[in-house]
Amino acid sequence: MHPYANLEPDRLRFWTLCLLGAWVILTPVLIWAAPARSDYTIPDLAVAGSVGAAQEILGHWLPTDRQAFAFILGFDFLYDLVHNNAVAFGVVWASANRPPGWISAGSVLAWLLWFATIANIAENIVFFHMLQVGPSFPWPEVGLGTTYFRNAALLGGVGFALAVGPGRSLLSRWRSNAA
Repeated sequence: MHPYANLEPDRLRFWTLCLLGAWVILTPVLIWAAPARSDYTIPDLAVAGSVGAAQEILGHWLPTDRQAFAFILGFDFLYDLVHNNAVAFGVVWASANRPPGWISAGSVLAWLLWFATIANIAENIVFFHMLQVGPSFPWPEVGLGTTYFRNAALLGGVGFALAVGPGRSLLSRWRSNAA
């Protein structure tokens, strides 16, 4: 079981809502920091997947773009910690008071979200390295793999939390009103 699954329902709800609120507050900072004039963004670099593609992307960035992206990468250490934990709390909260299979699935997803946070740390270090030194094998490939893993964990967690939490509650209400 994930440690969040052992929290009392009131504490679980409190921390879920706090971290969701922090995620909402931090998102505009991330959007504000992204240079609007660059043809390529960090997500483009994240999915480059090869030295040549990464060199092409980095070649389009001005020194000011590189500084902005370095800030974004540093900020992402905090941002990813907040949003992955917000989703992990949401997953556990959504699966609480459900049958044991749902609780187990929520716990597994919460662990995957914690592992995704660790993958994000590795990913950001890889991107810092590429900003400073330039891309070389295997760093664009490592960036691609960690990006896919952490995005899959995040999207899976959000989908699970919405489907099992509010989605399931709405379906139950709809069925009871239809009967």
